[in-house]
Amino acid sequence: MQDVQGVAGGTILGDGRVGLILDLAGVIASSVE
Repeated sequence: MQDVQGVAGGTILGDGRVGLILDLAGVIASSVE
């Protein structure tokens, strides 16, 4: 489990928050553009 990092680690450790993580990633991507 220690090898998992970043978003992947967040999705695995916080299964219920997968949508939130993806949503944040989308918001950040939109902000960059």
